[in-house]
Amino acid sequence: MLKAGVLTILASVGSDVALARTYPARPVRFVAPFAAGGGGDIVVRSVSQRLLMRLSQPMDVVNRSGAGGNVGAGIVARAAPSSSPC
Repeated sequence: MLKAGVLTILASVGSDVALARTYPARPVRFVAPFAAGGGGDIVVRSVSQRLLMRLSQPMDVVNRSGAGGNVGAGIVARAAPSSSPC
């Protein structure tokens, strides 16, 4: 009985590690509600470059400025949910 419980725990830990290595499975999309070339855009692009080096996944930065950031926020609100491992 104890042996089966230990094997179950080890199997679940192994699957979590394998999932963590493959997440995210598709390119990460950043929606920046700022004008291209501005201060906010520069910050988003520098963060995406650091994440690219760390995650080895393509980063897509999309600028959608307008209406005080509401255009970009609306795009994020209507986006399809991601398949987060959490």
